[in-house]
Formats: sequence, C-alpha cells, structure tokens
Amino acid sequence: MDKPATHNSPRTWFLTSSLSPLCIRLIRQLLAHGDYVVCCLPPQEVEDDERSAEFRELVNECKSNRKDREGWKDRIRGIRCDGRTMGQCGAAIAEAVHVFGRIDILLCCKFEGELGFIHNLMRQFLTVNSRHWHRRGALRYTGHAQSHSRPV
Repeated sequence: MDKPATHNSPRTWFLTSSLSPLCIRLIRQLLAHGDYVVCCLPPQEVEDDERSAEFRELVNECKSNRKDREGWKDRIRGIRCDGRTMGQCGAAIAEAVHVFGRIDILLCCKFEGELGFIHNLMRQFLTVNSRHWHRRGALRYTGHAQSHSRPV
C-alpha cells in the first residue's frame, strides 16, 4: 500500500452514493483541488436517466478538453455498487484501493433520513426493519475499508 497522504497532498475520497446534486458539487470541488474520487453508483439509480443526468454531465466534463478540467478523468472512478450487498461493497473498496492505492476518506453519502410520523403511524415490522437494513450499507463499506485504512 502507498504511503499515507500528508497534510497538503491529494486525498483519495470514497463516496458511497454519488448521484445527488450535493455529491456532484462536492466531486467537482475535490477534483478541482487535485484529489482522487471514487464514486459508488447504485445500479437502480444510475439506470434512471433523470436521476443520473447530472453525474453523466460531470463525466463528460471530465473527458472534455477544457483547460480547467485537465487531469480530472484520471482522478475519478465510477463503480456500480449496491450498498445493500456485502460482496459488492467489498469489491468496490478493493477496486478503489487497486486503482488509487489507498482510501483516505470514506464518506457515506446515502440520505437515510427518518420520517418519524410514518414510523408512528405505521408501526409495522417492515418499516422498522427496512430502515435498519438501509443503514447497514454504510457499515458494510466501513468494515471493508477499515482493513485498507492508514493508522491514525
């Protein structure tokens, strides 16, 4: 594994769900700063043209010949990954480490907001169970990334 990043060297970011407008803006900032970015793309979302349109725009920018986008295509990696599947999380982490040598920052970007009124109105096992099931996606990524992270 490569040496850890110093305080002013580029970082390798691993974003668990990269299609939200906020993530797209963050990715642009990170690439402009010179960092490396691994973008996990949930298959059910990336196949939706409307949901993935802004990310596709970003990819086209990265491939363009614009002077201010120079080097971006070499510092971004999109990986189709369903955070609900442990094997896919591990494979995404392994691919990120293989491509960029390390992961410095793991950012869990999936919106997991709780709607309390739904929980109160519908106290069904499925509602409670599904909410906890989605949260485990972040734990799957974290568990796999932990073995590749640098000591603090």
